[in-house]
Amino acid sequence: MKIKISNVDCIAVEKIDELARKPNQSRQQFSKNQVHTLAIFNQQFDREGPLKNLIKVKSKTMERCVISMENLNDM
Repeated sequence: MKIKISNVDCIAVEKIDELARKPNQSRQQFSKNQVHTLAIFNQQFDREGPLKNLIKVKSKTMERCVISMENLNDM
């Protein structure tokens, strides 16, 4: 699949070229890798929210279990 980007500021293009030179890549290769990285990052970020919520719920449950165990020990 192709993506074409136009009207990019020349300073931005120069910076992309500079960044691409470091790992000895073409502008095309570098840009493609950045798009892939962005897509994967967003996918990971979308997964992070539900996992954080699950951890919060499990932590609350564990706190209640600890309180119950302490109460049982006191009896």
